[in-house]
Amino acid sequence: MEKGILTEVLKFAKIIPLHKGGKRDKPSNKRPISVLPFFSKIYEKVIGSRLTDYIENNQILMTSQFGYRKNSSIEIATIKLVDWVNTLFEACLIPDALFLDLKNTFDTIDHKQILLELEKMSVTGQSLSCFESYLSDQK
Repeated sequence: MEKGILTEVLKFAKIIPLHKGGKRDKPSNKRPISVLPFFSKIYEKVIGSRLTDYIENNQILMTSQFGYRKNSSIEIATIKLVDWVNTLFEACLIPDALFLDLKNTFDTIDHKQILLELEKMSVTGQSLSCFESYLSDQK
């Protein structure tokens, strides 16, 4: 981590198709998951914890961001949404609705975009190099 480089041994993953639902013989009903070496998981946890602390301490995310945050969850977001709708109904207002289908949201993530977003959050130098190294040449 000090050098901003992840050793190649930690970049190997076993890819397993995980059934998402529907017919088991249909490839679109499966998503690939990567089973990483033990030390890769430790690396992920350490870096993830550091990044989360940095993001929280610098208040980078909007307060309406619920996913991937400490002490937050989709359940809390749902409770806030229901509370908001109830408040509007009590005020005799009719809320608009927006429905999103997020079941395939994370099937594909552009690594270059991740790195650009990290730079926008002022993640630079060796810290950014750690992410670049981690995301490049995975096998």
